[in-house]
Amino acid sequence: MTKRTRQRGLLHNSQLTDSDRRKIRCKERDILQDIRKNAKELATVTSTKFIETTEELNQVYEQICYPREANLDASNLEELNQAVVKQSQSLGSNNCQQYDATDLIRASRSNFASDGTFNWEKLGRKVASCFHCVPEINFFFGLMDTKVTEKQRHRSRRRRNDESIQTSHPTQYSAKSDRQDAQARRLETMRLALERSNRQNLFRVALHPQSFTQTIENLFDVSFLVRNGALEIGMDDNEAPYLEHHESRPDESMPAQTQTIISLTPDQWEEQVRKIVCACGGIFEDDLIPETTHLVAQNVSTTKYQVALEWKLPIVVSSWIFDSFRASKLHDTAMYGLGLLEGLTLTTTGLLLVERDEVQKSAKQHKAIYDANLEVGKTSLLIAQAPTGIKYETASQHQIPIVHISWLRDSIQANRMLLMAEYALEKVYKPSQLYSKLHQRVTEFSEFELDRIMESRVDDYLELFDACTFHLVGFTTETRGLLLELIRIGMGTVYYDWDPERVSHLIVSPAIEHLDKNLVHQLKSVQTGHPTLNCVSAEWVIESLRQDSVQPVEDFPCTLVVPNDTPATDPSFPAPDFGCVQYPNTSNEIDAKPLFKPESAFLFLCVNTNQSHIQKCIHRLEAIPGVQAFAINHQDASNLSFLQFGFLTHVVICNGASVSSAIVEGLESSVHTYHSESQSKARLHFISDLWLCCCLSEGKLFSRRSHELFVLESHSNETFGTSFRSILAAPLPLDCFRKVSASISVYVGVDRVVILQLLELVGAKVTKKLSRRNTHLICLNPFGMKYEKAKEWNIPVVNAQWIMQSISQQRLVDPTLPAFHILDDESSRFPALETPSSDDKSNAFSQD
Repeated sequence: MTKRTRQRGLLHNSQLTDSDRRKIRCKERDILQDIRKNAKELATVTSTKFIETTEELNQVYEQICYPREANLDASNLEELNQAVVKQSQSLGSNNCQQYDATDLIRASRSNFASDGTFNWEKLGRKVASCFHCVPEINFFFGLMDTKVTEKQRHRSRRRRNDESIQTSHPTQYSAKSDRQDAQARRLETMRLALERSNRQNLFRVALHPQSFTQTIENLFDVSFLVRNGALEIGMDDNEAPYLEHHESRPDESMPAQTQTIISLTPDQWEEQVRKIVCACGGIFEDDLIPETTHLVAQNVSTTKYQVALEWKLPIVVSSWIFDSFRASKLHDTAMYGLGLLEGLTLTTTGLLLVERDEVQKSAKQHKAIYDANLEVGKTSLLIAQAPTGIKYETASQHQIPIVHISWLRDSIQANRMLLMAEYALEKVYKPSQLYSKLHQRVTEFSEFELDRIMESRVDDYLELFDACTFHLVGFTTETRGLLLELIRIGMGTVYYDWDPERVSHLIVSPAIEHLDKNLVHQLKSVQTGHPTLNCVSAEWVIESLRQDSVQPVEDFPCTLVVPNDTPATDPSFPAPDFGCVQYPNTSNEIDAKPLFKPESAFLFLCVNTNQSHIQKCIHRLEAIPGVQAFAINHQDASNLSFLQFGFLTHVVICNGASVSSAIVEGLESSVHTYHSESQSKARLHFISDLWLCCCLSEGKLFSRRSHELFVLESHSNETFGTSFRSILAAPLPLDCFRKVSASISVYVGVDRVVILQLLELVGAKVTKKLSRRNTHLICLNPFGMKYEKAKEWNIPVVNAQWIMQSISQQRLVDPTLPAFHILDDESSRFPALETPSSDDKSNAFSQD
């Protein structure tokens, strides 16, 4: 193994970026996987794999400059060490044949045979060292009768002191010399300040109101001036030390110098603050009392600070006392207030890089200290994302407050430090936790218990809720879909629009009070004005179906609580243990114009309502204020009461779905009736899910004529009217695309967006960068770095037609077919897309 060397410096001196370090770690992990994969080959003595791996590891080691990468390198060395142990064991084993007999004869003949004769003497000398034998005698000291000379040892002697050397003394300070010396400049400043008044109190000169360390430094400078005769220290009538300035005096008039030791502890330093307050006529109390007028503090995390905020007392730093004492008047307390986070030492765990930078910037802006490490006794607050990790466990063990990052944001917005207990992770994530439990119960009941209940009945429905009308509030699309299915089985009626005159049962989410404050206030007032309205939890529906009888609503109350100032949570994305908080939008997101108007309403007609891209689209649409979205199976559209859907603005025809002309006519008629009653103008739009996915992913509205795959396949005639179906006739995703990992090259604009969304819809993996792990490259023209690397690595290069043909045939077609070859030209211009015929909609990406 060659000697390992490093050409770079360590840590920050290496000038390595985060990207460079990430590449080194990836290379180390690849080597580790390669070592474990080829463990048997590395353990073989005759294999060259060990030497190749060692050389590769040494090359990577030259770039390692940080402990994190060095730890990975040590792990690789440990794996190689295990391989060496196995090699040693195989060499020492007596049960295995080390060399082939034919190879031994051939090697012996080539090394010891010459002119047709075998040199046995040469062979004997070569192999003699391999056998145990008596070692030959070596006369290290010459002949046996040679007299060994014994080395004499000289006793060490102490060196005499050089009397000519003069003892060095500290340099004497002179006011007119050594002006460049930092200490001399401080001494000169202090001396000039004392010239203005003959006598000053020692503590008034030397005591620093905010730093005990600086106070000791000032006393040290005073001692130099006293020693040089510029100052004289003494005791006044009140037995308080004073400093008196003297002009330059000759040496004979200097008093005899004496030594005085002054002891000053932090408690004594704090006592001086008390004395100054009392000397000025004030009262200093250890505890906050109703008569307290000011609080002197250095940290915002204390209980006194919180109480003072509630009492609206002026909170100042200690320098306010000293400056007011020197000026003989009270200064404005507003100039001496504490920073919003002053005195706190913050650290984070589990946050994103952007969030961590936000905490660090806020800490610097509001006079707090940000430390990447958690130190017990020093760290005063941990900002965490989830209740996991070493920092979280350590903080919990030592009772260090743990809050969510929303505490910092809300505190800055309120311009005061809010109570940390209101932002504990358990409280922030409680709504999400309750919602997750409810969703789990609804799912388990629908998948397991409901089938058992329905098997014992002749009909596939239960006449439980036939006299009930329901409205659901605060549920995500997936949970709401499960509850709607349970209500339909019970023959209940669901109103999508809120109508308190018709709704008899209001089913409320357990997280409603943390989702929308305005909605809670509205429902609270409606519940007060309509005593007959039953506000129940979803457990009432489940238990009624389980018992085959309508249960008393009093046993399943869902009281609407007016929300407090706790941060809002979104239960639709559960995080480990508790859930995930939806962060507030940034200023750019708030100012951005929404894609759709607030009164927009989307109805998804799909084959499977639980498709991931449908749920993602619904979640993004519901994030837009005032926009509604829900999904049903396209086969159930004929059972809808069209009069209840007059508020719709868009009908989304998803892949594999179709809608008949009767449904189209019924929906358009209900929309026309709805808007004619409200005296507003609106029309119903039938759109494809691919167009909607592209618009939501890019954050802008594409023209539906900008790409052929955005349009729907329509059939019109005078007798039956117009019907729609998706161009993508097969329900997506497809199992054949599960193992596809594709990258895109040269395609730009709307074509690139469509290809990205198509690959996601079919279930393929899309990577921005091309690597050996990719299975296909979707390319328009035969040039570019990705194209060259794909040819070098034998990765199939196809055009977008390959995707459409694979979807059409519901299998991965052969990528080597001529139809999928990219054009052999040097132009990067996109060919004009022609409108595809109704017979061949898969030709939307044609290059001809």
